Formats: sequence, C-alpha cells, structure tokens
Amino acid sequence: MLDKIIHTIILSCSQATLLVEKRFHMDIPIWKKIQLSIHLKACSSCNSYSKKAGFIEHAITHYIEQHEGDAKKYFTDNKDFIEKVKQNIKK
Repeated sequence: MLDKIIHTIILSCSQATLLVEKRFHMDIPIWKKIQLSIHLKACSSCNSYSKKAGFIEHAITHYIEQHEGDAKKYFTDNKDFIEKVKQNIKK
C-alpha cells in the first residue's frame, strides 16, 4: 500500500523532465506542479536540468523578441509543424 502511494506521489526522472519541458509551453495541473516540485527538491540532476532548460527557454524567447520579424516569418511558414509538436507534447 505504501509503495503504491509513494509511486503515485514521486515522479521518475523521465516524467519530471517531461513536465519541466511542458510547463514552458502550457499550463500543467496543480497536482503535477506539486509532484514536480517535490522531485526537483529531491533530485539534484533533474533540478540542474530544470535550471538549464529554463535558461535555454529564456534565451530562445529573448532571441525571438529581438528578431520578431524573422520569427513571425518562421512561425508562419512552419505553423503545421508547430501544431503537430504541440499535439505530441499534450500526449
């Protein structure tokens, strides 16, 4: 019984890294946020990954803001691709 509770509460590293990426692009449920927070406090590797992913996300966002015209052209040309990626992230 305790094993089942722990397995439900504690995320694996692969689940945690997936949630790290998802939270940059969409809202995740509060329960998943809590699970991720617990995992990141317990796992230094995933915490480090989260910080690096946040840095990369910030850098990309900043780059796109600086090159807005180029980014609009890119995103317009690749709209179908982006929608497919979003659908895969939701899975």
